[in-house]
Amino acid sequence: MKLQKDQENGMVTLEACVSVLFFMIIMFLLWGMFLMYMAQNATAHALLQTSQSLALDNYSAQKLEAGTGFPANTSQLTVRLLQRADILPNGTSYFVLNEDLTKSSADIPAIAKKRFIGYLANGDEDKADTMLKQMKVENGLDGLNFSESEVDGDNLKIIVTYQLNYAFQIASWGKTNVRQETLARLWTE
Repeated sequence: MKLQKDQENGMVTLEACVSVLFFMIIMFLLWGMFLMYMAQNATAHALLQTSQSLALDNYSAQKLEAGTGFPANTSQLTVRLLQRADILPNGTSYFVLNEDLTKSSADIPAIAKKRFIGYLANGDEDKADTMLKQMKVENGLDGLNFSESEVDGDNLKIIVTYQLNYAFQIASWGKTNVRQETLARLWTE
């Protein structure tokens, strides 16, 4: 009788160990999926704000700086007002652009990446890099590729590609390539 009771206790312990293992695997899987969802949403939001902001800045560069009845430094005045209201940080150039995006000299990928950093981490590159690494974006800020971004006629297309790692990857499994794209119509005459 005692031997049978000891065997039953051992079986319960073994079943509990197996059940806890599967439970932990499922919890880690859900946590990893939540982390990936959060990373994609954070980058998508910053990317959308970047495209909308740059589309409007194009109008500022064309009209407000061109001397069409407005003061030549209207965009700088607006930025200073936003800085005084603590909406924008002081001394940053992440939210100011005085370049017409439709000109061939405009480096759209570099401009888009700089504005993206502005919206993701308020212009703090170290903070943006840390945030992206915590969200498992491979190589953090250096892992973001904006090289396909371009101006096509009156449209601003910003494309970012990056590799997103699962929180618990085994060997080289658990990596996914992400491509996010926005399209905004440039404000023009």
